[in-house]
Amino acid sequence: MKKLLVIAFFGLCMFQLASCTNKPESEIKPQNEVPDIQANTQRITCGDLLTYADLGGSAIDVAANETHVFRVAANRVVQVYNPTSLNWISLGGQAKRITVDAANNIWIVNHRNEIYRTSYNANTQTVSGWARQSGKATDIGASLSGRVYILGDSERNGEFAVYRRSGSSWVKMRGSGRRIAGGNSGADIWLINKHNDIYKYVNNNWTKISGRARDIAQSGGSNPHLYIVGNTSQGSDGYDVYVYNGGWCKVRGIGTNIAAMGQFPILTNGRNKIYKGCKVLSDGISSICPF
Repeated sequence: MKKLLVIAFFGLCMFQLASCTNKPESEIKPQNEVPDIQANTQRITCGDLLTYADLGGSAIDVAANETHVFRVAANRVVQVYNPTSLNWISLGGQAKRITVDAANNIWIVNHRNEIYRTSYNANTQTVSGWARQSGKATDIGASLSGRVYILGDSERNGEFAVYRRSGSSWVKMRGSGRRIAGGNSGADIWLINKHNDIYKYVNNNWTKISGRARDIAQSGGSNPHLYIVGNTSQGSDGYDVYVYNGGWCKVRGIGTNIAAMGQFPILTNGRNKIYKGCKVLSDGISSICPF
């Protein structure tokens, strides 16, 4: 899985790009907190019990959409999970960060902060080839609508500037942080700063959200969920997991990186293990899982 700091503003492009605008977008203005996801009967809430299933192997990052789970394996190769054969299929590439949109467009950042993109074909379980993109980044996030955002690779005061994809170039936005994720359901971007404060980008403004996080993920579809890996350490395995239900509530789970598939979290932990979350039903025995 997901306290005040004014996000630093930068007027210059923070890293080398093939094309980059010098004029930043509208300034960050504090807004009242607006929940992005309301409670409904299908939601996972504080009263629900989660259990986790080991997906095998090791992972240093994870991404998911409504149909597929992708990971960066310990050897940095990108892989997709096959729920039928219960194994991981290698797709090539070399990465440290990964994101995917609803159309199976995969974006990665490698250990040199270079950006690559490909498209996954679910029928053939292959990709179209990894294409180098302009710019450099330390983190990357794709919204379910296909918009892509990055944090640049020029650090200032412990944070990195935010950019959005525009055509084949990157446009600098207001704000900076340490982790970024694409969103859904009212917030297109989620940002975590160096103090682990959480911000969302709505209507050209940044809004601070309650709580603190090390990572954040929001699923799409008809039953979207917002998860964070919180700021409470549980030793070498990572941090507590929370789900948004009109406010943050703690659920079972410990991790370092998080993705979301519908109502379910997908976690990696400090030992680079990767798990899918499942909801235990009222009988205390049966459970439902994303796959």
